[in-house]
Amino acid sequence: MTSKEEKEILQKAINTFGANQQIIKAMEELGELSTALARYFDKNKIDCNNIYEEIADVEIMCSQLRLIFDNYVIDHYKEMKLNRLKGVVW
Repeated sequence: MTSKEEKEILQKAINTFGANQQIIKAMEELGELSTALARYFDKNKIDCNNIYEEIADVEIMCSQLRLIFDNYVIDHYKEMKLNRLKGVVW
């Protein structure tokens, strides 16, 4: 799938369900990923496939959040935080 196709799908989801609903959905997906990661540490419940699926869901929702909010401002903050991290790990 091309990035253009992906962006069209994401924008159609926002248009169909509404920005507020997609923000709520992003919050739900973040919670599901948090739960899956917490279960990773429970030796009886390790399911990496669930983690992979939840990461994919969160990435999709974050892409929608970039369309809802200001993508350029997000990139600015991301660059600042990566530079800070670079200072720690270098």
